[in-house]
Amino acid sequence: MTQIRRSLPQGLAACRIAVLALIWALGPAAAQDPGEVGVTLGVSTLGPTVEGSYRISDRLGVRVPVGYLGTDLDESEDGIDYDLDLTIGGVGLLADYYPGLGGLRVSGGAFLGQYEADGGGRGSGRIGGTDYTNVDMALDVHARNRVMPALSLGYDGTLGRRWLLSADLGAMYTGGFDVNLTDRTGQVSQSDLDAEISDLESDIPDFLPYVKLSVGFRF
Repeated sequence: MTQIRRSLPQGLAACRIAVLALIWALGPAAAQDPGEVGVTLGVSTLGPTVEGSYRISDRLGVRVPVGYLGTDLDESEDGIDYDLDLTIGGVGLLADYYPGLGGLRVSGGAFLGQYEADGGGRGSGRIGGTDYTNVDMALDVHARNRVMPALSLGYDGTLGRRWLLSADLGAMYTGGFDVNLTDRTGQVSQSDLDAEISDLESDIPDFLPYVKLSVGFRF
């Protein structure tokens, strides 16, 4: 299940590099003024994302990002074809601190998040070190933490008079993932199922990246 392990975390290293490159290219820029409200649309590792923001003072702000993505994940591993429904998303509450370096900010908070995949797989292949024929697997993977603490380094700036740019690069703590794996044909031994579950749970990281890039308006 190597491919499934790699597909679950939404790492997107290229997205991280793009966010950092954009921040570097823009340089210092005026962020929201105290008392202003901003609304942005963009993409993040939570899927398509809407974010509301409020600038409390020169140094403090608060944001509420909301994202969601549901998609199919089809993978073939060791002869077994898996058809999974992948769901990611969440609602966050982030407090921002601006150290006075242009639009750069440090953010902390938490997400009420959802990271899960469920479905099944059929075929003949290796499970837990043993070869099996014509298995019918049921798989469910979900993050242990529903509330996920988060930290990020980000950027708030303006493009023109009212256009607002927002970017984040950070991480969310999931607490790890719980995996449920069963064979509906009853032929896979429990010891092999336990070994496969253990491998999956140990390979999925406890921290998932939070990367976001969005544009919108300030009011």
